[in-house]
Amino acid sequence: MIAARRLLARIHRYSGAGALRLVCVFMRRTPREQALVIEAAFLLLAVRLSLGMFAFRTIAGRLGRFVSPDLPQVHRAASGPDAAELGPLIVRVVPAVARHLPFRATCLPQAIAGRVMLQRRGIASTLSFGVLCTGDSARRTLAAHAWLETAASGSIGTATAHQFKEIARLI
Repeated sequence: MIAARRLLARIHRYSGAGALRLVCVFMRRTPREQALVIEAAFLLLAVRLSLGMFAFRTIAGRLGRFVSPDLPQVHRAASGPDAAELGPLIVRVVPAVARHLPFRATCLPQAIAGRVMLQRRGIASTLSFGVLCTGDSARRTLAAHAWLETAASGSIGTATAHQFKEIARLI
């Protein structure tokens, strides 16, 4: 019930003038940026649905292989004529699109969607997973976070990543 109210509130927020403003911003973008926005929105939805329907190991198996976080992080150079331009654009577009969707796209769907978009263009990235334990011994809480890093293109979700202990890495 609460989730339905939250969804309706988000949809209502983008009705009327709010929706018109988003459409105007979208129309001012280049056709390449518009295509990336649409791709990011569909991928975020697909990832969100996949995470609810499939075991994470099934999804992770399609994204790369797990390595120890203790290994040095190595990125191979981005290939393709547009890699230097598209990498940073994808890293900016995915979180921006996630903020305006009628459902909540947290760090994991954003990192996975960004990784898929980068992989499709031959741009190497590393998907990292971390945990953070807070509280005293009587009331401990565990928080998890996922972030995506590329060699020169920037990152998704790394603003708070330094707080988390990295436990796994997908390359």
